[in-house]
Amino acid sequence: MKKTTFRILQRLLRLGSHPASRRFAEDTEGTLMLLTLYLFLIMVFMGGLAIDLMRYEGQRVQVQNTLDRCTLMAANLKQRLDPTSVVHDCIDNANLDNALTSINVTQGFNDRSVEAVAQTEMDALFPSAVGLDSFNLVARSTAVHKLTKTEISLALDISGSMWGARLDALKQSAKDFVSAVLNNDTEKNISISLIPYAGQVNLGPDLRALYQPTPPTYDSPREKFDCIDLPDSAYAQLSLPNLLSASPTTYPMTAFTDTFNTYIKNFNNPWPVQLDIRCKPWAPVILGSQNADALKDAINGLIAEGTTSIHLGMRYALTFLDPASLPLFKAVVPKNSENAGLMPESLAARPYGFDDAESLKVIILMTDGENYEFQALNDGYQSGLSPIYQNIDGDYSIFHEPRAHVKRPSNGTHFIATGHRAGDWTSAPYQRKDTDPPPLQLTWPQVWERLRVSYVARLFYEDAFPGDAEMSYTALRDRFRKVEGAASMNAKMQSLCAMAKQERVVVYSIAFLAPKVGQEQLQACASSASHYFEVNGSNSAAAAGLSQAFNTIAGNINQLQLTE
Repeated sequence: MKKTTFRILQRLLRLGSHPASRRFAEDTEGTLMLLTLYLFLIMVFMGGLAIDLMRYEGQRVQVQNTLDRCTLMAANLKQRLDPTSVVHDCIDNANLDNALTSINVTQGFNDRSVEAVAQTEMDALFPSAVGLDSFNLVARSTAVHKLTKTEISLALDISGSMWGARLDALKQSAKDFVSAVLNNDTEKNISISLIPYAGQVNLGPDLRALYQPTPPTYDSPREKFDCIDLPDSAYAQLSLPNLLSASPTTYPMTAFTDTFNTYIKNFNNPWPVQLDIRCKPWAPVILGSQNADALKDAINGLIAEGTTSIHLGMRYALTFLDPASLPLFKAVVPKNSENAGLMPESLAARPYGFDDAESLKVIILMTDGENYEFQALNDGYQSGLSPIYQNIDGDYSIFHEPRAHVKRPSNGTHFIATGHRAGDWTSAPYQRKDTDPPPLQLTWPQVWERLRVSYVARLFYEDAFPGDAEMSYTALRDRFRKVEGAASMNAKMQSLCAMAKQERVVVYSIAFLAPKVGQEQLQACASSASHYFEVNGSNSAAAAGLSQAFNTIAGNINQLQLTE
């Protein structure tokens, strides 16, 4: 603008030095008229210049405002369209698309910068007067959107295949990740929920009580077995209702039972095998923590055992980012905080809404395997009295309802399943001596903490009615338990992944020495190809690759800028 004004003044000075002007000035009679002419010309020039400058400024402001609005729209991390296309569409709607000269987008993990430059020309209304045919309009706009509140769900596979070197590598990489993320978070804007998973997820007693307040009664204390069985509907909806929800919901606890083991007639060891108990008494989840030491201590305590249920890890990872879980945070976090039972102020509003413009929600889903069939007790065998009795000597007998088409002794109502009279029928629960106390009728939880499902199906049912298809080992085992295949589990996981991405949750996945199916499932779950890490190689190479994957994610999170 200064250059334009300077050129106009130069034009006026050149007019004054023209020969005709000098001759006119030498004529004393024309002096007054010359002065009048000069003043008139100056008024015309300045008036025309003022009009053109007003037009220039008005159009410049219009272009600048449009450009600012368009870059702000494109920089918004909550919109999922291509930022460059957003700028073009926005400018085009204002009939200025031809004015764009450049667009530069810089995309970070939790920030986006969009810079755009527009240039156009405006015709001058008084070109002959000032010697300028047009004015050059240049507008430049830069918009930056940075997220300042970050919530992370860290779902780690601790199934049996992770035993040994793999688990060691995971522990070190996960602890390094926690340190890298939280140690740099001086403003306490980042929180991490830890979700170790195998065949089940141990919620811990406080959180479990908000889904199932009355656990089964066992002979031996089972306080640390705090897993729940979820219905199919839990994977078809975003939120997982609980007792604090508007519509309170409870779920059955995962039974302390061995539904897997098929070694049937081992009379010396009929008990459930710890390896096959789906819910493990260790590694409970940690909900929304900013305590790096507590998280690392929990990671150090991880034990690898059991099957793989990746869909459960994903279910709770999403649940702990869901704003519908805010009542859980308010109920559970205070009990585990260092702040005299009060929720830390930095966590008071978490989980934030999915539409919160300044929040970033991240899931990191890691596995070394693939979904393995899920087994759980069917309804009717999880609580209440069973037909099975145990006498003081440890012998088991079972009451069977009379069946017209099945032959049995005339007085036979109770089948003796174990002991020196195994295979006999009696008219009452079996006891060796009349002077013995009456046999104890067991509840179903008491049965399952003593005996494997396969053991009961064979000795208590099939042996009582040999040749009866309805009482066969396989029929009874399937009556006791339900089995879900890997394909169904994969579908549930992908449903959750889709819902997470729909709510703009950033999903990272790490396939650590995983088989092909596991790799494919995790790649499909990730937010994009760049959010998926595939780690292979020897133990040492894989450990280095796993560390690099976690370091990359931590490095992206550490780009967090604490200014808007």
